[in-house]
Amino acid sequence: MRAARQSRHRSAVRRPASCVTQSLERDQTHSPEIGTDVHTNHTVKRLAVEDELQLTDDSGAAPGGQRRFSPEELVACEGCRRASPPTRMSCLYCGAELPLTAAGAALRRPALRPLEEWERGHNVVLLPGAPPASPQTIAAAAELLRVAAPRLVEAVETREALPVARAASVEEAKLIEERLGALGFKVLIVADAELAEEAGPPRRVRRLEFDEDVLSAWTSGGGQALAPWGEVVLLATGRIKTKRVEVEERSGRVRPGGEVLDAREIFADEAALEIHTARDACGWRVISGNFDYTCLGARRACSR
Repeated sequence: MRAARQSRHRSAVRRPASCVTQSLERDQTHSPEIGTDVHTNHTVKRLAVEDELQLTDDSGAAPGGQRRFSPEELVACEGCRRASPPTRMSCLYCGAELPLTAAGAALRRPALRPLEEWERGHNVVLLPGAPPASPQTIAAAAELLRVAAPRLVEAVETREALPVARAASVEEAKLIEERLGALGFKVLIVADAELAEEAGPPRRVRRLEFDEDVLSAWTSGGGQALAPWGEVVLLATGRIKTKRVEVEERSGRVRPGGEVLDAREIFADEAALEIHTARDACGWRVISGNFDYTCLGARRACSR
């Protein structure tokens, strides 16, 4: 009697589904179980029916924003054996790299997902020198990079090397390079590892001295650093914005978290100058609010 109840329970949970069977090396055969069999080198890989029914192209490349793929276009993951759209470079479910197929090579699109702070990426830098692009070319490139077309036009018209995308893998960066190259753009791939991020933040400088041959710097820790002018490779200006939240609480037994008495948000916005040399991977940083301007002598002046 218990076996009969278990049998009825299994039949109620396991709903019937149509079976779609695809074989890459043999004639089509139908499986009595739910799913799709993809035979590659005599290895059977199971693709769930629900994957085939809901996988669509959400990259925005298709008209109307989405396009439904047929079972023949789906790519089987070699890790979890589930189906992913051919536009993806990694598995939709386990994140493993998907095999490249001849049919899916032209359909692949970069994911361009935002990277976590701890992740190392690959930066795609747009180089100057490309011929004038048509509105159709700009629209295609903007769609690939997922940026607004006017912003891309501004980047092209500056005629300077500017980063336009940050990819999670070198394969994704090379795909962007290939697609933009087909549109007539020249790009350069720069990995985060090449930017010497592991060297740490620039050392904060409180005073500078300008000699004829050497630039001298005194850091906040009291040390001195020297750099010949021939080794100064980059001067970068910008602003450093910080936000700090201070909360004052009264501890007590009534509320476990304490009673909030006061809360303050403190903002700071300061101009900054970074000096990078050929031998110092960290560089120097000058903060406008913490610098001795007497080193400028008669050249000191108020800027607007």
